[in-house]
Amino acid sequence: MNIAYRLMFATLFIFSSTFLCGQAEKTWDLFKNETFRDVEVEEFLSVASVMNNNDHLRSIDGTQITIRGYHIPVMEDDIIILSKYPNANCFFCGGAGMESIMEIRIKAKKHRHFEMDEKLTFTGKLKVNTTEWEYVSLILEDAVLVE
Repeated sequence: MNIAYRLMFATLFIFSSTFLCGQAEKTWDLFKNETFRDVEVEEFLSVASVMNNNDHLRSIDGTQITIRGYHIPVMEDDIIILSKYPNANCFFCGGAGMESIMEIRIKAKKHRHFEMDEKLTFTGKLKVNTTEWEYVSLILEDAVLVE
């Protein structure tokens, strides 16, 4: 293969990688204006927040998306939490809202170990949870790591 073809393929690869990551980070903007409601949790004598159901969420529920964020470790093997922000600023530790975290349900039974705050990109099917307080509001099912 001559040098012109190699340069063309390298340029296309770099451009497509940059484009994919940029779009994946902007995916968080789909959720920035969402609102939440409190629901009573009788067994804990407490309240929890659930994302409000609306036309926008119904229109994107079930669609294929790509999202990029920071890994927040949890105790499940096949589930991770991806955050728009690093651990120090995430929903659990900082002042961010629930619309800035997503549960990632990884399709592969075995996957490599992810470090806290490692920036990762996943693609999968979006599930919007507006009813169950036990789960986060945004879930990516059958998620595949984009490397």
